[in-house]
Amino acid sequence: MHTITTTPGFILSARPYSEAGKMFSIFTRDLGLVLVAAQGIRLEKSKLRYHTQEYSFGTFSVVRGKEFWRLTNADSTEYRLDMVLVRIATLLKRLLQGEEPHPELYDCLEVTARMSKTISAARLPELESLTALRILNLLGYIGNNEVVRPFIQSLDITEELLSQLAPLRLKVNGIINVALQASHL
Repeated sequence: MHTITTTPGFILSARPYSEAGKMFSIFTRDLGLVLVAAQGIRLEKSKLRYHTQEYSFGTFSVVRGKEFWRLTNADSTEYRLDMVLVRIATLLKRLLQGEEPHPELYDCLEVTARMSKTISAARLPELESLTALRILNLLGYIGNNEVVRPFIQSLDITEELLSQLAPLRLKVNGIINVALQASHL
């Protein structure tokens, strides 16, 4: 008997697989980054295809197969093609390796997605920089730095915090770039 695992997740990427299937990279709260196959999902009669759009949040039920996980059920909670989320998804695909749970990292992603819907478009660059900084910090790439300390102490994001980041954004982006170069990924 196979155990079905149900967990919240965010679809980072999707590509065709087999005749009518798709292969998904899903960043889940409980399992980390998992490779999930869904057979027949590209068929018109598939009930799951609308719940598995790239860059969508949802609850996914998966079962472990020999090579990768298999999708048994999905329920999307939110889909929003937001450039901040697309770039953050690209960063996560670059930095995450293998199945290792990162609940704090997943929570950071959820907070960013929620905030991206409520803030003004002028604040999106600060939101993206803040999220990238927090991701790199949670993965251990940001050291002890006085400039970024106020921005990584909590996962909460407020307009006030983004306003404080605005004048320091170029400096913070420099720290992010140094951390990315140090990661060699």
